[in-house]
Amino acid sequence: PDAYRFVRRSGNEAIFDARVAAFLHHLAPGGRSRPEAAVRLLYLYENGQLTSGQISSFAEALWKDVPKESNALPEGTNLLLHAFLIAPAPSDIDARARVYANLFAPGANADPIHLVTAASGRTPHLQPSETDAERLFREVAKWRPKELVPNSISHVFARSKREEGDRMMALVLGVVAAPALAHRDRTAERAEAALAFLNETALPEGFAALPVFYGLNAEIDGQIAYVFRRALASGDRRATPAAVDALDRWLRLSETDRASPLPDDLRDRALRALERGRTGGLVSLIYLARRLIEAGRCGDPEFDQIVEVLDELRAATEYGPPDGDADVESDRAVSLPLVRAECVRLARALGEKGVITESIRVWRDLAACDPRPEVSN
Repeated sequence: PDAYRFVRRSGNEAIFDARVAAFLHHLAPGGRSRPEAAVRLLYLYENGQLTSGQISSFAEALWKDVPKESNALPEGTNLLLHAFLIAPAPSDIDARARVYANLFAPGANADPIHLVTAASGRTPHLQPSETDAERLFREVAKWRPKELVPNSISHVFARSKREEGDRMMALVLGVVAAPALAHRDRTAERAEAALAFLNETALPEGFAALPVFYGLNAEIDGQIAYVFRRALASGDRRATPAAVDALDRWLRLSETDRASPLPDDLRDRALRALERGRTGGLVSLIYLARRLIEAGRCGDPEFDQIVEVLDELRAATEYGPPDGDADVESDRAVSLPLVRAECVRLARALGEKGVITESIRVWRDLAACDPRPEVSN
């Protein structure tokens, strides 16, 4: 079914429906093209391109031969488990209950990437219950990366896969388990376990586990603030974006009373890190400044600070000829449009708060004439 690319209905409905029929045919269990057909039909379904009859046929074909009296899910699709929350299912199938059982039931042993995408990917999100979250947190907090035998052939080929798996385990702790903990389970002991996890694994993705523990006591609060201050100041290409992501989650959790408000000290540290303008994490820090504005965490002093940074970035991010350093220019060519795009969004956020300066007007006008689509859009 991959011989013809299309994404939306056109004037010739017959051709479109014939291709959908071909996808449905290839979705049959055991078919060699079942994974490709599943992905394409799911995309069309999400974008409202299937008729009601085609949706019913999609559901029947996807769940064909799956036992009714079990928690089994369709096989041979290569879809993440989260996808079955989105895809249609027959009326006698409780897809949500089945996905939950495969992800969070005791002994499920789901791949970490499935847990992370279910809790933080596209809606609808699926989080563990308070009981399952406590168990999951306990299990992951005790986990430590396995050491590979150095200088072995297997080490070379396994390193990348292992690092991705380690990163996902840290995200399970921070994005899946910690935010779902009941307030009674957010204890100093668990906060110390999360801090020990970070210290012993050196996985910055675990920063996201910390916001729910802030406010327990002065000692824990100090340790949490230190972790974030150090990551923000480092300008590290991995640690700084991970800290920004965790602070962004902190803002979202506090908006729904699932975490204490972000302390002003960390807001100020983030803005000072932005002022320094190090390349590592700069895009993330500009994004965080916008999120702080949108969350109502900035007043006139912070607005003035951000406007000054935007003014400085106008000259620093102008497109220009190479300076002769191939490595620097290669990195700059990749990051520059991303920095400019975030600056445009930041200027718009300031404008919506009534902050209008020459610098902001220039950035907002720049979007209309920038040659790079990531900036102009």
